[in-house]
Amino acid sequence: MIYDTDIIIIGAGVAGLSASKVLSQHHIPHKIVEASHRIGGRAYSEAFADGSRFDLGCSYLHEGEINPLTSIAKSLNIP
Repeated sequence: MIYDTDIIIIGAGVAGLSASKVLSQHHIPHKIVEASHRIGGRAYSEAFADGSRFDLGCSYLHEGEINPLTSIAKSLNIP
């Protein structure tokens, strides 16, 4: 895999996605490469058939209402 870019972000966890957001806001071209089939790094949960969710990664989001990840998740319709 060859990329024609000066900046490659390794991993689509919280840090990688945050770096990508800042670069995008400044119109700086970059690529994110991720080894997993999903984004989010250690922050993830699984849904059950009844609609309930179970956290399998980080089990607590500190300061939920003021944590920057909360607004990002809401804007992406992520529960």
